[in-house]
Amino acid sequence: MSAGSASAQVAAPTPAPTPTPNPTYSDRALHYAPPPGYVPLMIRHIPSAELPGPVVVAAWGRNFRQENQKLIEITLRPYTESTHSFRVDIANQLRDKINGIVIINQGIVKTSNGMPAYFLKIITGSGFTRMVIRELAWSDGVRGVQLSIASRVGMVSNQEALRALERAYAVRYPQGQP
Repeated sequence: MSAGSASAQVAAPTPAPTPTPNPTYSDRALHYAPPPGYVPLMIRHIPSAELPGPVVVAAWGRNFRQENQKLIEITLRPYTESTHSFRVDIANQLRDKINGIVIINQGIVKTSNGMPAYFLKIITGSGFTRMVIRELAWSDGVRGVQLSIASRVGMVSNQEALRALERAYAVRYPQGQP
């Protein structure tokens, strides 16, 4: 074997692993698979009893570093009250934290299996930094769940957001389970 062929063997790059697109988030009361084309950024599972407050447990992105970039997130928090109370709490907390935020209640919709959820449109920022977050928000009896899609203004319609978010399968959290 010559020195040239040995260095060619050593120098051959190992291909980087290709991320598996669209892995799902699934726990005792929620199953969600993003639409095709979304790449997972983070998926973690935290027992409901250990949620310290609002925690993003899953995120997927699309069109990174482009004007039409989109981000889907699942945020969980301890919450035992009704879905209506959860919607009110979300709005109050956001208004307390962010000046000039606009929150529009788009009505009640249902997840893929019929769990009622509020459909909210949240507008933040101004000018070139103006963002729109559309989210489904519900309480499963143990947690408050926010499933959202964020983009710049005009990049995601209400219909596109609903098609992406209503893919969730949600039920009441089993009582007495971690």
